[in-house]
Amino acid sequence: MALVPLMTERLINLWDIGNVVDRVVTNQVYSINDLKRNQIETYFDERYADIEVLADSQNIKRGI
Repeated sequence: MALVPLMTERLINLWDIGNVVDRVVTNQVYSINDLKRNQIETYFDERYADIEVLADSQNIKRGI
């Protein structure tokens, strides 16, 4: 009869561990999302800066 409480405790622990793993994975996915978003924003900010430099170039203005 002592097995029933022990098995119940084990099942509860496994359920808790599963929830913790889900939260950790979800947090990692959100972190990766933030990193990738920042990388993309940085890329486009840099390309915009490149366009501004080229637009001010005398060669571009002269059509060369």
